Amino acid sequence: ARGSSDYGTSWTTTPIDLTSDYIQYNWSECVFPSTSWSSDDYLYITFQDDDYAGSYVQGSSQTGYQGQSGPTDNRIRFLKPSKTDILFPVGTSSEQRDAFSVSQNFPNPVTDQTTVNVQISQQGNLELEVTSIMGRQIETISRGSCAAGTYSFTINTKGLAPGVYFYTVTFNNANVTRKMVVE
Repeated sequence: ARGSSDYGTSWTTTPIDLTSDYIQYNWSECVFPSTSWSSDDYLYITFQDDDYAGSYVQGSSQTGYQGQSGPTDNRIRFLKPSKTDILFPVGTSSEQRDAFSVSQNFPNPVTDQTTVNVQISQQGNLELEVTSIMGRQIETISRGSCAAGTYSFTINTKGLAPGVYFYTVTFNNANVTRKMVVE
């Protein structure tokens, strides 16, 4: 898993403590995670945890059994991290607005394919990258060096699972990120 604490500028494989209580979960077995289908500025995550790996399903009298001794040894945990704590920002900074503009993909939500239009005011390198909500790179479309003008990117979403994805358009080391929903 990759994580970013600086809105996607850099990524690390080291766990990032989002809730200031990392040690509490460090040695717990966590199973049956669930998140809400839609949310506001937070991610709502629930999961079951216990301090001992293993399952009570087999019963503690089974040979070779290890783990919790009863079903009450489980806890249901609820986490509510802010999306900005774990995801990169969606939008444009003011210094980027003059260099280029990026449209919202159309259609959105999308089922098969969608289009993103980009207008650049000067020559430069142009690229679009699609990532999952967890930061996994899905697709990169590079246009290389482009003259000033309007360009379209077509994103094929036929093989993608339904959910939220992000596309980031990079132009001369500046970038704009937008959200798209795949149905």
